[in-house]
Order: sequence, then structure tokens, then C-alpha cells
Amino acid sequence: MDLRDKLRQMGAAGTVSPKPAPVESDLERLIPGEVVENAAGTCYRVVRQWPLDETHGAVRLDRFTASSPEAFALAGKDDTLTGLDLREALFIDTETTGLAGGAGTVPFLVGLGWIEGEQFRVEQYFMREYHEEAAVLMAIEKALEGRNWLVSYNGKSYDLSLLASRYILNRARSPFEALPHWDLLHAARRFWKMRLTDCSLGSVERHILGFTREGDVPGFMIPQLYFDYLRDKRTARLEPVFSHNQLDIVSLLGVAGVLGGLVSSPQTEIVHGEDWLALARLHADRYDWPQAIKAYTEALNLGLPDHFETGVRWQKSLCHKRAGEWEEALAIWRQLSRNGGLGVLPYEEAAKYFEHRAHDLVKAKTTVLSALKRINLRQQLGRGVEDGEARDRLEYRLARLERKIAAIGGSVKEVY
Repeated sequence: MDLRDKLRQMGAAGTVSPKPAPVESDLERLIPGEVVENAAGTCYRVVRQWPLDETHGAVRLDRFTASSPEAFALAGKDDTLTGLDLREALFIDTETTGLAGGAGTVPFLVGLGWIEGEQFRVEQYFMREYHEEAAVLMAIEKALEGRNWLVSYNGKSYDLSLLASRYILNRARSPFEALPHWDLLHAARRFWKMRLTDCSLGSVERHILGFTREGDVPGFMIPQLYFDYLRDKRTARLEPVFSHNQLDIVSLLGVAGVLGGLVSSPQTEIVHGEDWLALARLHADRYDWPQAIKAYTEALNLGLPDHFETGVRWQKSLCHKRAGEWEEALAIWRQLSRNGGLGVLPYEEAAKYFEHRAHDLVKAKTTVLSALKRINLRQQLGRGVEDGEARDRLEYRLARLERKIAAIGGSVKEVY
């Protein structure tokens, strides 16, 4: 007696249900594209183009053309971006099967954008099944030909890291290793974190580009939509995913153009004091004290929230100091010592100047005495709990100054 007879005796169905026929996908009808083939297999490609004279929100896509050769390096704090042209960049964004990353996370849709003549071309490579991953990865490598750098949004932490791991798992070498890469997220945070609640791409689109998406799919839903597609091949649910990815790529070009403009033509492009402040910090990080001073001055003139102003004046004074502009620095230290927002730091800097630059030991000593008087007053008011280290520094400096003054003879009166 075979297994079929035993099942029949047990009352089981006498026939085995046929295997369900594969569901036919309506992908090409709902999301027009084409099947492309390479040495690794096949995958699905969707192509769309935007004229560069078109606006994305309130920003023209060709805004990048006004950027100076140093703009992207300065905005990105990366000297490898010096002299690069966005016409030679590959813009990249992925949609994946998970947001946490890891070996099980797969980029099922990879969007690539580049400037081609007077058009911005976006190509999307889609895995209709998992076995098409190798073909997608090879298609990315092909698209990189003629492109010498990358632009992404959070790509350094996520997209490019994930793709590199997928190349390794497919026994291929990542084509991104030697390419300069501008991750716009970090530049966006440097410029706009002081006035935006968050610097996600969606937030930057709304507040900086003036672009609002209609009917967009939330990112956290995208992995499940792909899993549902794999199960029943119903493409309709993927239409907003393709659109979401396309808009991400176009927004990369818009954000890059805005950042390039802010750095290249700040006098005409910057309308917020916080943006001048961000630019000042970029120049200061490069030890470009004249440009940093100019940007700090513009930030203060344009207006800043009260909690920024004292710190900005302090940073501006240090730039004057490093540029050798001692009178300008001293004027700010005097102003800051009167408003008291920085404790005795302005007194200490002034004392250093008088002792080591002006060689006026009397003024140096009176400045230190004024600082100690301030600490004593704070203690009397019950606010000097954290002044111990400052008092130690000042008393050490005072003792040294008194030895120097005694050695040459002199008297002291308070003039600071």
C-alpha cells in the first residue's frame, strides 16, 4: 500500500491540488519601463527626465551652475570635493527591505541621477525577484562610467554602506571605494539645524526648497509594500514607492544647488542670521579668519536668537585674535565683560593681551583683579559654585604678574 492509498483510507482527498499558476505581474503597464539584461542577469529599469530650467518647489534645478569651484568642498567640509562639477556627479538613493541595515537588508530599488545635457536623468533599477540583485548591482556599476563623484543624503551612513556590503556578498568589488562623496545630510545639518526642527530630506524639502509632496508614501511602509508585491505581484502599491524615490533624487540636485549658492554668493543668497553663522563656522574651521569675521559680523547684523548672540561675539573675538586684530578683539572682550554672559573668560583673554602683546603689566594685573572681584561678587550672590578653576587660574596669573611688576617696580590702579 502506497502513501496515496493510506491517505485515501484516512479520508484524505484522493487527488493532490495542482500547484497554483504564477501570478502575472502588471509592472510594465502600471510603471512603464523596460527589462534590461547584462552579464549578471536581468532587472527592470524605469527612466524619467526633468529639464534643468524646471523648478523643484521654489528652486530651479540648474541653480548649481552659479556655484564656485570651492563651494562644495567648503559646504561639505571635504577638500576632495574641490573643483568638482555636479555635471559629473552621480546622485544615488535606495529603497530597501529594512531600515536597520544588516546582511538581510536588500536594496530592491536603486535610483540614480545625473545631468545629461540640459536634462536631469533619473534611472531606477528594480529587483522583481531577489535573484535580480546581481544584475542591479552591475547596472549601477555601468551607470558610474563617466561619473567621478557621488551625491547622496545620508548615503555615507546607510545607502553606500549597504550597497558596498551587497557587492561583497555577491563576490564583487564595490565601485564606490575611490570616489569622492558628498553626503548632503551633514552639510544640511551644519547650515539649518539652528532653525529647523529636523534636517530630514522631507523637512529640508519643505522649508528650504519650498517643495511639498502630495500623496507620498512614508518611508517606514516601503519595505512591507515590496514584500506584498513579491507575494501577489500587484504593482499598484509600488507606484508611490517609485515616485518617492524619483523625488528623493531630484531633491538631491536641488539641495546641492542651494548649498552651493549659499557658500558662493552669501550676500545675495543668505537671508537668515543662522545661515551666516553656519558659514562663519565653516570658514573658521579652515582658519580663514577674514571670511569668518565677515560672516560673524553679517550674522550679528542680520539678527540672531538671544541665546546665540553672546557666543557668536565670543567666537568673533577669537577670530580677530587669531588674525592679529587685537584692538577689535579687545573691544569685544570689554563688551562681553560688561554683560557677564561668559563669566571671566573675556577678562582672561584681555589679561593675556596686556601681558604678552601690549607688555603692559599694570593693565594686565588690574584686569585680573577685576575678574577676581567679579568672582567674589558671584559668590556673595550664591552663584559662584563653578568658579573654582577660574579663580585658581586668575590667582596663578596674578602672582606671576606681581613678581614681574616687583622686579621692575611699579604701582597698580584699576583701569580695565
